[in-house]
Amino acid sequence: MTFGGETDLGGHAWVGIKIQSDEWTTGVGRIGGVSKGMTGHPQTGGSITEQEVQLWSDRAHQSPVTTLSVMRHLWLADYFGATGKDDDHAVTVRLANQLGPSFTETWAALYASLQKQTKLTGEPAKPGNLEEWQSFAKAMRQEFKDNPRMAALAAEAENEYVFPYGEGGDASRMLGRERRRIERNSGEQMDLVAESLKREAALIHKRGGGTANKDISNLYDSALRKYGGSITGFKMMADDYFGFLKEDPELAHKAARDIELAFKRVVETGTKDWFRAKTESSIYKMICGYYRAAGDEERAVMLENRYQVLLKRAERSAL
Repeated sequence: MTFGGETDLGGHAWVGIKIQSDEWTTGVGRIGGVSKGMTGHPQTGGSITEQEVQLWSDRAHQSPVTTLSVMRHLWLADYFGATGKDDDHAVTVRLANQLGPSFTETWAALYASLQKQTKLTGEPAKPGNLEEWQSFAKAMRQEFKDNPRMAALAAEAENEYVFPYGEGGDASRMLGRERRRIERNSGEQMDLVAESLKREAALIHKRGGGTANKDISNLYDSALRKYGGSITGFKMMADDYFGFLKEDPELAHKAARDIELAFKRVVETGTKDWFRAKTESSIYKMICGYYRAAGDEERAVMLENRYQVLLKRAERSAL
């Protein structure tokens, strides 16, 4: 299978190969710094991430006995669900998850089961099974701590059934810990950090209040400098930052300025390497667009002149 993704030098393609009957490698022709590799699923024809392919080489997935046991429990759970035996369905799904915690299918089934059981109760209302949702998110993150892209359902559970019913500070602390874990264990996957920041900013925006936009501004101003070294991550953070504040003229201009300063501090190299120079110029174009949207045409033109000079210098070097 052929993977495609983005590195700090631009687009990149590499190969995944089945090297044993039960083992895949995704390292053929791969260079470092790929934030998110995608390919076509060889069986379903849909899209699939590099991390999911790597999961196929997990010891439990290599075991036909374990795989069949997990799938049989999921099939039995489907039967119980279809025949209205909800209690048996819930128990069987949990058994499947215990037998195969590294199988994302068991987490999807458990998520659906918890959804079915969720009812809002009390005043103010909150899920009656809130503790189960909290345990679900915590356990899934722990299971996939070395492969956080596979814990996407944990984020959905938090967004939908945990964070709206807790203190704002709790969510901020949890998301901060999540970003530190990603940086420590999965440093290439800075798009996940960007997604975590967007989740926190959305919570701040939803909470409202007179300081919400300033709080979002402070969140991104710090994060761009701390996590902005990855091209993919930087572009996502920049676009989300400006997107949250574009309707506020003063803070929109500040966002454009913060993004420019962070870009010059942690991304821009002024290199003569054609591929890197082209990548950096694409970010300059983004920043020019932010300034124009914020009403600062003069700054946009100045930056356009700068990146044109850098591109011409790289072109001469390439020739």
